[in-house]
Amino acid sequence: MDAFNITADWNTVTIKGTPTDPGEGKAVDRWVANAGKFVGTFYISKVTVYTLEEGGVTPPATGWTSIIDGGNANDGESSSLQANWDGNAQVTDNPAGEGKVYACPIAADPSNPWDSQLFIKFNEPQAAGTKLKVSFDYYCTDARAIDVQAQGAAGAYHHWTVFGYGLEAKPEWQKLNWEGEVSAEMAGEDGFQTIAFNLASLPEAATFYINNVVVEKESSVAVEAVAVESNVATGVYNMQGMRVADTLDQVSTPGLYIANGKKVIKK
Repeated sequence: MDAFNITADWNTVTIKGTPTDPGEGKAVDRWVANAGKFVGTFYISKVTVYTLEEGGVTPPATGWTSIIDGGNANDGESSSLQANWDGNAQVTDNPAGEGKVYACPIAADPSNPWDSQLFIKFNEPQAAGTKLKVSFDYYCTDARAIDVQAQGAAGAYHHWTVFGYGLEAKPEWQKLNWEGEVSAEMAGEDGFQTIAFNLASLPEAATFYINNVVVEKESSVAVEAVAVESNVATGVYNMQGMRVADTLDQVSTPGLYIANGKKVIKK
């Protein structure tokens, strides 16, 4: 494989090569950058991997990128989970299990189902045609139908549904899994950025709980930015980046190795 220099400026690097056969029927599943004597931090951004084929280049492999912050109440509050325009959804004890969950109170005697709302707000608006995956666990202290709307900013209505149907909540944990594409109606003119739950469908007060919220979009960029701490590694590694010994004296097979950050030949 090609080498590249680490500098104090951002550089665009293209690396071409044929992976070394790892043997024993194993597939090549990683690329290893050996930093040698470099000590410090270097950053990698916008990584794209192409497979070279005869007659052209295949498109980069797609992946899924999270577009919300947090989503698990056991990790603390999330700015992406908002309740009734009052700020972040409250982190509280799980009403029917262990751990923490997000809670949204539902007021009694509403004039409209949207008088009490929970919002899942994305980090940025999503355009029509974007493919999304959404999953979460949900629970309500009573049984009620909940409409789910597509909005721009929280409260800016775009479309009557996200999932093609609403939720039938009840006093037990359920899980929603949905995968679909943002429609023109969902995106509106300013982009789809918020999933809104209209909670006040009954006159009684209640509490809606949600947790393990995951919202991802399909993306061809698998790594947005990675900071890599690099110190001279101790031990002996083969050219596939696998540690094979503590010292070169312990290596019995001749070949090229990385020993304490330097390339050496074992004869």
